[in-house]
Amino acid sequence: MNKNSYRYLVPLIFGTLLSASLLVTWHSHIYSRTFFKPDLQQSFLIASSVLAIITSLGMLLFKSNITPGNTLKNIKIIICTPIAALIVCMLILVIPFSLSIYLSTGTQSSYTTAYKKTSGGRRSCSGIEFFEPELNKEIKICRSNVIDNTGQVSVYKTSTHNGIVIIGTKI
Repeated sequence: MNKNSYRYLVPLIFGTLLSASLLVTWHSHIYSRTFFKPDLQQSFLIASSVLAIITSLGMLLFKSNITPGNTLKNIKIIICTPIAALIVCMLILVIPFSLSIYLSTGTQSSYTTAYKKTSGGRRSCSGIEFFEPELNKEIKICRSNVIDNTGQVSVYKTSTHNGIVIIGTKI
């Protein structure tokens, strides 16, 4: 197929736009509300590592750019391939892991806790930070409308066996 034809370019453009919009929707609506439990985090890291090892071994064995005599380039390829594969595998696997938490049914609950305001910066958003007892760590909720400084927030969440989904907060 000619790569300059409309039969090639139109599906490519629409597919790229659809993928980009689905990724932005996933990041803003699902990933920002979903939090992993420690067991799922360990499973996520193990699955990413195993997939990265298999991928990097396959790339080094079957699509090898290793040439005899060029030692520095060979060392760079051998070191960089597994690291790049691990990063890509983690970025790819975080989508199904977070979707499994978001789409699974769980028990809905609410509680009131103390919060701190957090300011946004270049790489982070403004919102509130509070302690989540089920995860045993501080979590940050972006774009929460902080109206008063009472210091108490009501958190509405859905708990599943893999993690939690923050449905909403009310100050």
